[in-house]
Amino acid sequence: EGLWIDAHDSAVREPVWALYARVIARGGARATLIERDAELPEFAELLRERQRAHDLLAVTLEAMA
Repeated sequence: EGLWIDAHDSAVREPVWALYARVIARGGARATLIERDAELPEFAELLRERQRAHDLLAVTLEAMA
């Protein structure tokens, strides 16, 4: 519902994480890219988002098994 616009200038938002989990649940593991075109955060923040994607992938795939 509605229109989502990804501006690549802020952290991944909760609805996007939920959508990511649904995509994994329907189609299995997929290559994932977290992209920032502007407003680059500290590298540690990017690593936290990468870890969240990794953890979400692991939990979702485990639940499917």
